[in-house]
Amino acid sequence: MTGADRPGRGPVRAPVYLPRPARRDPRGSEPHGDPVVTETLVRGEAAEPFELSVSGGPCRTVIQRTVVPPGAETGWHYHPGDVVVVVARGVLTHYDAIGRVEVHPAGTSFQEPAGMIHAHLGRNEGEEPVVLYATHLVPLGRALALPVPVVPRQEPGRPAAAL
Repeated sequence: MTGADRPGRGPVRAPVYLPRPARRDPRGSEPHGDPVVTETLVRGEAAEPFELSVSGGPCRTVIQRTVVPPGAETGWHYHPGDVVVVVARGVLTHYDAIGRVEVHPAGTSFQEPAGMIHAHLGRNEGEEPVVLYATHLVPLGRALALPVPVVPRQEPGRPAAAL
């Protein structure tokens, strides 16, 4: 359950209790300390399976929270590494460079594959902010996102100009 599922109440905190070791500490003391706590920040369901990959050596993982106000957009960009996005709140309209338009409401997730060939733009066409959680798998030394050098002439449902 996400904050979107529980308006005004935020995310659900779920404690995880690890079992105590079967034997005593060699010093004779009992194991002690607070339980490990895990918090689910957001959850999304994808209509299609993801195929993630990182090429070119070591990578870093970055998780970002992005808020897109009503009427705002991300601008045309692409990612050098794969990205998995979960929509926590609102509805994101996603345009790609070949003319596809996808609508992603709260509680859904989708993949943005790596490479300029997958250039896209996200727009909030709704009346409430869109909140996204994006997990980036990006090659070391590369930016999380890069602007598209030539902005596609995109009209919903029609292919964009060549990149």
